[in-house]
Amino acid sequence: TQVMNDNPVMTKPAAKLGRRELNRQEYLERIKLAAEAEFIENGFDDASIREIAARAEVGVGTVFNYAQHKRDLLFLVINEPLLEVTDRAFSDVPDELPIVEQIIVVLRYYYLFFGEHPELGRFMLRESSFYDSGPQGERFQQHRVLISRKMTELIERAQKSGKISADEDPELVGELVLSIHGRWARRWLRADEPEVESGLIPLRRLLELAMRGAGATG
Repeated sequence: TQVMNDNPVMTKPAAKLGRRELNRQEYLERIKLAAEAEFIENGFDDASIREIAARAEVGVGTVFNYAQHKRDLLFLVINEPLLEVTDRAFSDVPDELPIVEQIIVVLRYYYLFFGEHPELGRFMLRESSFYDSGPQGERFQQHRVLISRKMTELIERAQKSGKISADEDPELVGELVLSIHGRWARRWLRADEPEVESGLIPLRRLLELAMRGAGATG
């Protein structure tokens, strides 16, 4: 049996519990750590649920108590840290900035996150387009809805402050922003070592063009 990764990238082991308290949460953390290590070392396609179970020192059946299949395990690893990124990103936007710079403040958090974990970012973006089966896949899709709502709210605030035309549907403008972000993030992550600030330069230009069409005033 292989040992678990001693230097986890995205997840942190739970505090040690007593013998009688080796419960669902501890198994969950062990499986997340093991799945993360397996995906990074072997790639999503070659990752093995049996090997993940061995790394976590649990039975294969225990793994399936937390995720329905391998894609579900990928989102089990990424859902919680990605939600934390979203919470930080949308709570750190200075209202006085021009709308494009407000959007860049938000999206920089995701680029920093994926820049640290490009392997997992590539797998996630590839597997997420049409995937919504399994409890973790459903959570991921709920998170996408949350991001869309928060981006719509950001656009609405910019419209109210006169930074962007109020004639356009804020939800539609928000979806345009996220579509540009998603397309460019995929291109950016093709690099062996994607660099955040250089990746944001063309993204900013694309957003400037889009916001000009949406009536941005500065």
